[in-house]
Amino acid sequence: MLYYFVWTKGEALLMRKVACANTYINKIKPVIR
Repeated sequence: MLYYFVWTKGEALLMRKVACANTYINKIKPVIR
Protein backbone atom coordinates (compact mmCIF):
# COMPACT_ATOMS: atom_id res chain seq x y z
CA MET A 1 0.00 0.00 0.00
CA LEU A 2 2.85 2.35 0.80
CA TYR A 3 4.35 1.88 -2.66
CA TYR A 4 0.94 2.62 -4.19
CA PHE A 5 0.68 5.82 -2.14
CA VAL A 6 4.13 6.95 -3.22
CA TRP A 7 3.41 6.12 -6.85
CA THR A 8 0.12 8.03 -6.98
CA LYS A 9 0.83 10.93 -4.64
CA GLY A 10 4.53 11.62 -5.08
CA GLU A 11 5.62 10.11 -8.39
CA ALA A 12 7.27 13.35 -9.53
CA LEU A 13 8.96 13.81 -6.16
CA LEU A 14 10.15 10.21 -6.20
CA MET A 15 11.63 10.61 -9.68
CA ARG A 16 13.35 13.79 -8.53
CA LYS A 17 14.85 11.94 -5.55
CA VAL A 18 16.08 9.18 -7.85
CA ALA A 19 17.70 11.74 -10.15
CA CYS A 20 19.41 13.41 -7.17
CA ALA A 21 20.59 10.02 -5.92
CA ASN A 22 22.04 9.16 -9.33
CA THR A 23 23.92 12.47 -9.44
CA TYR A 24 25.19 11.91 -5.90
CA ILE A 25 26.40 8.38 -6.80
CA ASN A 26 28.10 9.64 -9.96
CA LYS A 27 29.97 12.24 -7.90
CA ILE A 28 31.11 9.65 -5.33
CA LYS A 29 32.05 6.85 -7.75
CA PRO A 30 35.54 8.27 -8.53
CA VAL A 31 36.19 8.63 -4.79
CA ILE A 32 35.28 4.98 -4.13
CA ARG A 33 37.49 3.77 -6.96
